[in-house]
Amino acid sequence: MRILIISLLISCHFLGASCAVTYELSPGRFGDNLLSYIHAKWISYKYGIPLFYKPFIYSEKLRLHIQEARYSEAEQNAYIKTIILGKSVMPQEGDSSVLYYVPYFPESKWELAECVNFQGKAWDYFEVDWNDAGFIAELRKGIAPAHVISKIALPKDRVSVAVHVRRGGSHDTLDVQKLFGWKFLPDQFFISQLKELYRLLKNRPLYVYIFTDDLNPAHIAQTFKNALKKCDILFGYRTQGNCDTANVVEDFFALQQFDCLIHSESNFSFIMSKITPYTVSIRPDSFHREGEAVVYDHVGVTMRS
Repeated sequence: MRILIISLLISCHFLGASCAVTYELSPGRFGDNLLSYIHAKWISYKYGIPLFYKPFIYSEKLRLHIQEARYSEAEQNAYIKTIILGKSVMPQEGDSSVLYYVPYFPESKWELAECVNFQGKAWDYFEVDWNDAGFIAELRKGIAPAHVISKIALPKDRVSVAVHVRRGGSHDTLDVQKLFGWKFLPDQFFISQLKELYRLLKNRPLYVYIFTDDLNPAHIAQTFKNALKKCDILFGYRTQGNCDTANVVEDFFALQQFDCLIHSESNFSFIMSKITPYTVSIRPDSFHREGEAVVYDHVGVTMRS
């Protein structure tokens, strides 16, 4: 591991050779902390400096847990100063003996505009180039299962569609769901987008698998089925032991099996939408409030050949 760190330091040509980057852990769930890692990974990739990885919930199940150099207080103390990065503060040529620190921030435009960070201040945000093929390739190396994960058996005669329906499980209270409404979308959003996807694909038969932290995915599937009787759609979901703390990493990577993805602004599925070349990816990308409800105004659709 020390050999890897030394080689990275030697290869650094833009900054002083003693710079590195790490990140703030989130009190949130798996997707939130994985997004923090990704933001720091972007700085490491763009500026050619080492990344010090901080373990987080379920990260030991990812390949990055083995590949990345590990953060420690001893590593931090080896640097003369720490610089917190943000939109107006980025690594500069000539920086020396600096440990750059990436605070957690969301990618949701609504959350960036309407919410504040853990200290009650504006987000320390900077842009990531999600279209940089080299960076996405780096992410896919680390954001991969450390061990073999069983796959979902998909019908070969249908277009497969993953639908991520976040309900909170036993983790998110009703107050949290109201506050972060763009992560907890109503059934009607998913029903409407399944209808639209069915139309886009010229009425080809679909297999829709519902990924959810809800304790009763069968109820969600039945609601969708009742509303989509005129469409040739078969539904699937985890039939036993479904909850917010079970099969998290397994479901995360199972999302990669599908041709299409429909999701909310949850970091869990947002990340997968960026590192997987779905034929069609659909999510809402503009919102407004009506009383306590968050209403989506515009849907973002990404289509590939």
